[in-house]
Amino acid sequence: MQNLQLSDVLITALSRLVDDGLAEVKREPMHSTLTFHFQQSRLMEGDPAHAGQTVGKARRVRAVLSWAMEHAPQAGGRLAVTLVNVPKGLWRFPRGIAELRRSGCYHGRYRSLPFGRVSPNAGR
Repeated sequence: MQNLQLSDVLITALSRLVDDGLAEVKREPMHSTLTFHFQQSRLMEGDPAHAGQTVGKARRVRAVLSWAMEHAPQAGGRLAVTLVNVPKGLWRFPRGIAELRRSGCYHGRYRSLPFGRVSPNAGR
């Protein structure tokens, strides 16, 4: 699995990537998605929400990655890669139809993913 070297600049960038505090419509990743990835990375100790605090997504990501930089840099680096890839998996970075057809991930109006078909409105 890929790994990134954690730094203050990277932590700030990733926290801004997930920040939707001022947005009218909340977007992915949701808090439950962040919790899942924190658990998978075994970094829940650094999560302020796990300690009972009510905080936004940006602050949670910043806190967990800052904690990981000091206590578990390898796990934090893997989490950083995961957080970069979450929006890609949700089609936040759209690719052209021609490229999707070449890759075999687009068939007509349905998007085909490794785990099966999803609805025609997925990711819109």
